[in-house]
Amino acid sequence: MKKITLTWLALSAALFGAWQLQTLGVPHFKSLHVEGLLVTPAEAACSIIWTTGVGTPLNCGGGGYTGPGDTISGATEYWGFNAYNAAYIGSKAANICDHSTGLTCSDVNIGSNGYIINSGISQCSVACEVATLYGQLGVANLTAPHGNRPAFTLSALNGHACATFTAASSEYLLKSTFTNISLPFTITAIVSAAALSTGTAQYISGASIGSGASGQAVHEFQASSAFARFQNNGAQAASATLSTSTFYAIQGVDNSTTAYQYTNGVQVSASGSPDPILSADPVFIGENPITSTDYLGGVFCGSGIWPIDFANTGSDAANMNTQMRASFGSF
Repeated sequence: MKKITLTWLALSAALFGAWQLQTLGVPHFKSLHVEGLLVTPAEAACSIIWTTGVGTPLNCGGGGYTGPGDTISGATEYWGFNAYNAAYIGSKAANICDHSTGLTCSDVNIGSNGYIINSGISQCSVACEVATLYGQLGVANLTAPHGNRPAFTLSALNGHACATFTAASSEYLLKSTFTNISLPFTITAIVSAAALSTGTAQYISGASIGSGASGQAVHEFQASSAFARFQNNGAQAASATLSTSTFYAIQGVDNSTTAYQYTNGVQVSASGSPDPILSADPVFIGENPITSTDYLGGVFCGSGIWPIDFANTGSDAANMNTQMRASFGSF
C-alpha cells in the first residue's frame, strides 16, 4: 500500500480530489499517512470537512466504534466529544472559538474513530473555548457567552479532546429550556474533578425537575467531602470517596421511589420521591443555573439522558459502565 505523507494544510487542499476520484473509480492513492495516522481519503474527509468549509458532513460508518447509543438506544439527548452512536460519525460535535476574542469559530466534527477531531484547528494555536456543545439527537444545543465558556482541551483523556471547566471563572454550558421526561430516567457523565471538598458543591450535569426551577436532577461533587452525588427532590445517592484528576463514569437513575448512582459501576441508592424533568427549565453542564453558583472545576467529556431505568432494566447499568469506561481510550 502506497503511503503519502502530508501536513494537515496540504491535506485539506488535496483531500477532496482524492476522495472524489475514489468515488468515481479513477486510480488514486488508497491511504494517507497524516501525522502518524494511516487513514483513507474518505476517513480523512470526515475528519476535516469542517476545516475546508466545503460540503456537508459525511456519514462514514463506525468502523469498530461502539457509542453509548449503540450500547443502549433511545436516549433523549447526548452531548459529548465522542459520537452518540456509529451513525453519528462525520457529524458536528461542538463549535470551537479562539479564547482571546471568542469570535474566530468553527464547527468540529466527529472523526472516523468516533471521537472529535483534535488536529488542524487553527484558532487553537494558543487556546480556544467551547462555544456550543451540540445535542447529537437534535433536542438541545448547550451554549455559553464568551467569558463563561469552558476551555477546549486538545488532549484531555488519553489523547482525546474534552472540555475543561474552571470554577473560579464561572464556566458552564446551558440551554434554558429542554423537554419533558417522565420517570424513570438515567443521566450519565464522564468527568474528573480538579479539586474536591472545596466547600462548594460542583454541578456536573443535569436538568430541572418537578415543580420547576426549585430543583434539579443533577450529578455533583459534594461541597464538603470527596464524594459524587446524584440527587433529585431529597433522594440523594452518594458515591464512595473519589480522587482528584481521576476520570469516572457516572450514572444517575431516578424512578418514582429511589435515586441510584453508579460510579465506575459501583451502585449506591437512596429512597425518596424523585420528580420528572420539565421542558420549561434548563438542562446544563457545569453550574447550578437556578442560583448561578456551584461551578464545576474539572474535565467533562460526555453526558446523556435516557428515559430508561438502567438500574432495573436487565444489565443496562453494567453494560453502560463498560461502554463508558472503554471510551476515550479506556480509564
